[in-house]
Amino acid sequence: MPCDHPMGDGPAVALNLPLRHVEFLRSTFDGLVEGIESDLANKMAQDAPERPRNEREAATYRRLVDGLDSGSIVPDAEAVRLIGVMAEANDAENDYPQVVLEHRALCGLLAALEGGEA
Repeated sequence: MPCDHPMGDGPAVALNLPLRHVEFLRSTFDGLVEGIESDLANKMAQDAPERPRNEREAATYRRLVDGLDSGSIVPDAEAVRLIGVMAEANDAENDYPQVVLEHRALCGLLAALEGGEA
């Protein structure tokens, strides 16, 4: 399990993800790398204090893309951190708790209308 080796000190883990997930993740990570590389190419960004962090993050996203392409990856702390940050931001941006509440309410009502229990 990837959670057993969050620091990258274990073996590669298989990424048995549905094709739709791989396509979404690959597109997302490719876009992030492109944006970071564009920022790094900017003359003002070349001396910016966040440059090492940006370079590290771009390299991590590239490793994630390579892992999606090969079907396995050795987990490391930076990848775990970045994916965790992205998941939290995605949940906040999409108001995930509200979406879950609404989905459950609608499914409960549907079940009751279909003769099941709510």
